[in-house]
Amino acid sequence: MGIFEPAERRWKNVDGQLRTSVHARSGEALKVLDVDGRPTVRLESYHDELWLVDSDELLVNADAKGLMVQGIYGFDARGLNETAVELGNFAPGAQIELVREPENSKDKDAIGIRTDDTAQIAGYVGKPVATGLARAMDDGVELATLCLRGAPAGESSSRITVLVAESALMEFLRRNL
Repeated sequence: MGIFEPAERRWKNVDGQLRTSVHARSGEALKVLDVDGRPTVRLESYHDELWLVDSDELLVNADAKGLMVQGIYGFDARGLNETAVELGNFAPGAQIELVREPENSKDKDAIGIRTDDTAQIAGYVGKPVATGLARAMDDGVELATLCLRGAPAGESSSRITVLVAESALMEFLRRNL
């Protein structure tokens, strides 16, 4: 496969200035399904990160409105533990482990993230996403995880972005990787 370059979207802002973006404007593209009822978004490598790409070849943020309805959960980890982040492999493409914490005194839906490299929790799923994910995990749904942004073990990262979906859907999203 060649190097992926997203399409450009051009428009005029309210001041009449021509603007250019490589990001999808809204969640409308996320409602487009293929003949098997799956979302047409896919994962691509772009600037050393993994990105969801819509059918118009525009980048879609992992936490875009409409993704959770499709069973795709994306989030930036909260409350990062610098030591655990540096010990774990959070490079793009790495698998992340979700750790349910139903006894957490602050949030019964709390979900920590870590890697196989360390038992330490490196951060947490934000509350809106954690609520839906906790329900799926408690129901025994087989989920797959993938780090979209972060750093390999031994390096520090101030941002870890994770994508979660049912295993079959994640395999479908990865079809171009």
